[in-house]
Amino acid sequence: MRFSDPYWLVIGLLTCVVLVVVWHRHDVWQRTALARFVGRYDFGTGIVIAITRDGGSLYAQREGIPGAPTLQILPEAPLAFFWKAMDAQIRFTIDAGSVVTGASFSQGGQSLTGKRVNP
Repeated sequence: MRFSDPYWLVIGLLTCVVLVVVWHRHDVWQRTALARFVGRYDFGTGIVIAITRDGGSLYAQREGIPGAPTLQILPEAPLAFFWKAMDAQIRFTIDAGSVVTGASFSQGGQSLTGKRVNP
């Protein structure tokens, strides 16, 4: 078995093509899956968090505070995300039809439950 044989070259090229196709399909799926979380979530007492998507990443920003940073949130479970920049988590809630209806925000041992609101 010599790796310079044309057979192994073809196998290597086919493997690369398959990996690119699989990665592309995963990326498309990920973008579609993340889009369902995009929206505004009202946690009451003036706390509204806007979730946006840029490519394959989600970002959160607290509304109503001038200069509030937009921070990336990373997945830790299908409906749960965390902030790398701070010790906080958000877990989205869904209804029977898998539509995102709200979220629970946790930080510093405190939790708030919020509803998804129209943009």
